[in-house]
Amino acid sequence: MATSIMKHEAERTARKMKLIKTPVFVRPSSGQARIDLVEYLEAKGFTCVEDEIFNREDIINSGLPLVIDHKNKTIRRMGNITCAAAAVSSGVLTDENDVYKYFAAKD
Repeated sequence: MATSIMKHEAERTARKMKLIKTPVFVRPSSGQARIDLVEYLEAKGFTCVEDEIFNREDIINSGLPLVIDHKNKTIRRMGNITCAAAAVSSGVLTDENDVYKYFAAKD
């Protein structure tokens, strides 16, 4: 019973925080918050998508929003400033606190 209540709460929180969609666009409040969020997600089984252009450090040090894919459990940075501006203007960005709330309710 308690497990189903917690699952329901996680789903309600996810819908409320727009985290049920995948991918999720996150703009951490500071550089340290970005590092903490990436490390937190990695502890949850997520991996940073690295390619010939960007590695984990580039993802962490970038000023662009993070893209968190729940389905594939990956973290990457948003591609460019135009995408970031579109995300801001359409209101799809969230912050790290919403991600922490989602996982707290889910656990």
